Amino acid sequence: IPQDGNALCLLYGIAEGDRVTRVMNTLRERLWTPGGSSIIDMPDPYKYGGNDVISPPMNSHEAEARFVNGDEEGALELMRRCWGSMMENGAKTFWEYAPADKIPKSKSYSSCHGWSAGCTYLLSAYVLGIRPEKVGYETVRFEPCSVLDSFEGVVPTVKGLIAVSCKSEDGKKIYTLAIPKNVNIVTKLPENSVLDIVEY
Repeated sequence: IPQDGNALCLLYGIAEGDRVTRVMNTLRERLWTPGGSSIIDMPDPYKYGGNDVISPPMNSHEAEARFVNGDEEGALELMRRCWGSMMENGAKTFWEYAPADKIPKSKSYSSCHGWSAGCTYLLSAYVLGIRPEKVGYETVRFEPCSVLDSFEGVVPTVKGLIAVSCKSEDGKKIYTLAIPKNVNIVTKLPENSVLDIVEY
């Protein structure tokens, strides 16, 4: 069972209906390890160790596919496993590959790899919920993560910085969004939430 083919079928809408849930469940049951989702479900010496190695860029695609298909908790858990395990092992940059057992091995690959930084995009686009609705951020979609009680962050765009904060009070989520005046906004918020928009 390959991670790439299944995750990309989810991400690009090739899998539909109940197949979406079946694919997500199969990936979790067959590929997930303490250090993230492995690239294949069995040992394979021609695939950088097969089920013993984690590919951060493919974990980015699987996590995004989970966000897109309504599995925010699964997406966050996968991010914690993949990038969290690197950070637990003292990583200051993101590794090209990570070990499934979370224990660093002698590496013959890069310990500072650009393609492994997909978590930064996921945090901006799906946790903070800031994504371009139109080219150049003329219009921004604000669709924040609904399963976290609090978070905050800033997304740099060509139109200026967009800052988001979330806190929970009395069972209600309260979002504050600071956005440049020249940006239009489309919102999709969780039920029982309040949005305060500050234009600057």
